[in-house]
Amino acid sequence: MTKRILLLGFFASLCPLLSAQYLAEINYDNPGNDYNEYIEVFVPTGTNAADLDVVLYNGATGNTYNTTTVSSGSSNSVTGGTLYLLTYPSNGIQNGAPDGVALVNNATNTVIAFISYEGSFTANNGPANGMTSTDVGVSESGSSPDQSMQDEDGDGTWVIGPPSKGVLPIELVSFLVNKRDNKVVITWRTATEINNDYFTVERSADGVRFESLGTVSGAGNSDVLRRYEYVDAHPVPGINYYRLKQTDYDGKFTYSDVVTVDFRPEGTVSIAPAPVRDLMTIRLMPAEKDGAMVIYDASGRVLASRTIEAGTDVMETNVSHFPHGMYFIRVQYGNEVRTLRFFKE
Repeated sequence: MTKRILLLGFFASLCPLLSAQYLAEINYDNPGNDYNEYIEVFVPTGTNAADLDVVLYNGATGNTYNTTTVSSGSSNSVTGGTLYLLTYPSNGIQNGAPDGVALVNNATNTVIAFISYEGSFTANNGPANGMTSTDVGVSESGSSPDQSMQDEDGDGTWVIGPPSKGVLPIELVSFLVNKRDNKVVITWRTATEINNDYFTVERSADGVRFESLGTVSGAGNSDVLRRYEYVDAHPVPGINYYRLKQTDYDGKFTYSDVVTVDFRPEGTVSIAPAPVRDLMTIRLMPAEKDGAMVIYDASGRVLASRTIEAGTDVMETNVSHFPHGMYFIRVQYGNEVRTLRFFKE
């Protein structure tokens, strides 16, 4: 199963059955330094995630030690609403016994849920002050990174399962390509990685058909900034399109956005991104005289035209209203004409 990710993209396949917001998953106790701890919240359509807070409680004192607004987390649309993933640093969620989590509507100061693991306790401050937590009845062993507490349907039934249906496999901070002599240096950075087996660097000459260039091992599980590099020693003439394929230990994978490097001779024209969704960037070699740009469809019908002022090196054109399909762009300076094609998603 493939899913496409942005600089920050992720997996999700939960199908919530209820219409209320709820705590869907908690991962609080991993081996070693407790890396990759997180809490996942389901927010139904029509509910403002900025009105919801996740408040962490220390069971020994009954006091709060962290408050995070749900809308600050990574989000992914699922059936009936949105899943928000709140990530925490190593040892960011205390391990009990017991400790607890409250889901709170900060607009009305209403406690939606106050749960705990490895026992119950009474809150001494914060929004749940005076309330006794509900023990979910399950807990993580702390000896395996492949466990989390899950309430998939929001009905209060918690189980231990492998993490997770909404976990972001990697948090991609950057994905860059740069020309170095006749090579392309591809670099990327991750802020977090969960069950990340390896990366595959893929290249395309047309932005549609990609081939694998090579693989780079992932860090498995990590919550520190990591840098990776791959060198394409033999880029193709013209525009080279690159993307990352990230593969988990279980074989699931996601794709990054596509980035490009232009290996065309001077005087040529390039288009990005590929394929185009809305805003198209056209890079030109600056000319000393005005030129013209025309966009037309496969039947030859002109859809747009613009004057290119002398010295222009970049133009942007919004094609969001174009129907899905193949189009052509013609750039002309005097008798010199260059024609490129592009695909509109």
